[in-house]
Amino acid sequence: LVVQVVDTGIGVPDDQKEKVFGAFAQRTGQSRSKYGGTGLGLAISKTLVELMGGSLELQDTPGGGSTFTVSIPDVEVTVVDESSTDENQEFLNYKFKPSTVLIVDDITVNRQLLNHCLKEYSFELLEAVNGAEAVKLAKDHQPDLILMDMKMPEMDGYEASALLKSEEMTAAIPVIAVTASAMKQTEDEIMSNCDAYLRKPITQKQLIMEISKFIEFEKSAVQQSSTGITPIYDLPDSFREKIVPQLKILQEGLNTAAIKEILVVLKQQTDSEQCLEFAVKLESHLKHFDLYAVQRLIEKNFQDL
Repeated sequence: LVVQVVDTGIGVPDDQKEKVFGAFAQRTGQSRSKYGGTGLGLAISKTLVELMGGSLELQDTPGGGSTFTVSIPDVEVTVVDESSTDENQEFLNYKFKPSTVLIVDDITVNRQLLNHCLKEYSFELLEAVNGAEAVKLAKDHQPDLILMDMKMPEMDGYEASALLKSEEMTAAIPVIAVTASAMKQTEDEIMSNCDAYLRKPITQKQLIMEISKFIEFEKSAVQQSSTGITPIYDLPDSFREKIVPQLKILQEGLNTAAIKEILVVLKQQTDSEQCLEFAVKLESHLKHFDLYAVQRLIEKNFQDL
């Protein structure tokens, strides 16, 4: 596994490259008031990487930025059952009755992710950043469902869920805990005041399938293919020639920027129905964060990858 962090900062001179990995050490002459930091980040990162049998290296051009490379050898890769990954996408066709869902999480990006997963369904979405705010919004708006993070400042999800279930006006509102904990003891504590729980990181499918247990829905007329087979499109050579640079990037691994560039070129091929169909399928997978399906679609249609 190789991870690179590239910046365009002031760089690190060759004679200081080893020094910056020391505790409380920063580049000589670096303004702490301007750049901040304590000089511990690289020292901690290097220690953690080495504990995993890896290395952390710095390549640098003074004045032109730095590239930090983490390399961890012999990383086991989970074998994915292709037949089970593509199957049962019916949740994409669920049409929920108009409902209000309250999202509770102190981390902005977590709320944004849940919002993104739910935005194409007929939900009115409310947000709270802690348990106290969630309790107030639940009383004021009587949502049909609450997605509750469990670790938050001021009032956590445990206390908020207990309060909601103890009061008559909110006791019937289903609460789905969204937690990063995998401990059995924690699970039992969560379920004492919640109706269900999802373990982070969650997929859109997991989220929708859990919500469907509490909010009424019907399936739309448009049905997904049940074959589980990744389609292969008859793409013209002229299109393939235009995306050679992006395909070379994808030979090194999945790269969403390159895939989005391919999508732009696909949409420009208005005289090719196959290109437009491919664009629709590719955009749908990206929209639902299904990167495995994106990878399979690219690999099937560009065998040289």
